[in-house]
Amino acid sequence: KDGNNSHTSQLPLNITEGEGSTAAKFTTGAGWSLISDGKYGYVAYYPYSKDYMTEGIYIDFTSQEQLENGSTEHLSKYDYLYSDAVTPISSSAANFKLKHLCALAKFVVNVPEEYAASKIKSMSISADGDVFVGKGIFNIAGIKNDEKPSFGEEEYSKVLSLKMDDIVSNDGKIVAYMMMYPASLGGKDIDVKIWTENNKALSGKIHCEYDQQK
Repeated sequence: KDGNNSHTSQLPLNITEGEGSTAAKFTTGAGWSLISDGKYGYVAYYPYSKDYMTEGIYIDFTSQEQLENGSTEHLSKYDYLYSDAVTPISSSAANFKLKHLCALAKFVVNVPEEYAASKIKSMSISADGDVFVGKGIFNIAGIKNDEKPSFGEEEYSKVLSLKMDDIVSNDGKIVAYMMMYPASLGGKDIDVKIWTENNKALSGKIHCEYDQQK
């Protein structure tokens, strides 16, 4: 934002330093120059698409798939980040702090001994009422006016499912990860079910003391 004029552009930012850490450096590799008294807001997501600025990012939390026990590789396409607008420190550098749009849930499921060697096909979580956002639109266009990206046009769901690619327990445990939009779970019970290769459903329950946080 330069004075009263707002400009919106999208371009890939390539990481140059700090991968896997909480602080990293990026470059456009395109010779861009920052306006010294301008204000810049950022949204980070993967993979890049030129259409997201006008159409928003469609997110479907109901179709996640985990390929290995304890794997987090499937989460990247659900991890959208944004920053407040900042003034650059030079024509080629700006410091900004990214915030997560969504919440990460980790489930450690103890599998009964008689099923410890079974292949697990899927997992689901459910709660009373439509408390989970199943699908929605992450609108990033508003950031050009110093607004925070909004998440709207939600479809709520009672159940979220995680497809598994024949995952086998490790020491009797299945470690599953799901990304979701923060839910009001304080005081609620969550039912957790996993299904074996023989379509046997194994059930458990979690009591949530607090609402989810981003």
